Amino acid sequence: MNAPQPAIKPAASQSEFALIGRLLRDYIGGRLATVLGAILCMGGSALMTAALAWLLDPAVKQIFVEKNVAMLTLIPIGVVAVVFVRGAFDFGVAALNNSVGQGIVADTQRDMFRSLIRYDLEKLNAVHSGQFVSHFLYDATLLREAVKAGRAEAQRRLTADGHGTRCAMILSWIDRKSTRLNSSHVK
Repeated sequence: MNAPQPAIKPAASQSEFALIGRLLRDYIGGRLATVLGAILCMGGSALMTAALAWLLDPAVKQIFVEKNVAMLTLIPIGVVAVVFVRGAFDFGVAALNNSVGQGIVADTQRDMFRSLIRYDLEKLNAVHSGQFVSHFLYDATLLREAVKAGRAEAQRRLTADGHGTRCAMILSWIDRKSTRLNSSHVK
């Protein structure tokens, strides 16, 4: 008796790649500078997160080990500055990505309207007008949510995973240095 074979997902066909290429060209191509700006802002946000973790080393060393009172004001000012810059980068990511998403929805609605104008009158009269309104509003909202979800997932994969890796590396480096400092005080 043969065991059932698991369903194998077929490879993407040439027509799917052509469709994806057309969608990227028609809806993203004119917004490439905005998308690149958002990617740069994501990178800036990741760098600021790493800088925040990097500031922990002088905080621990200067404030707790060397008991430097002057650093009680300088390091928090640096932390606040880094947080503000990271917030500006995060705002840039959100604003640029929302701009791209809204532009894609507007272009899609424009293309839907253009195709509706060229529609055959017999087919046009066979469909209730409420269905057209539903397509223009509801489907555009679904598209907007899909763009937002895709952007959020891309941002998470591009930066959040990197944040964790960089922060873990920096924190382990700081921990190694502080462990070495603490062991020298014990002797």
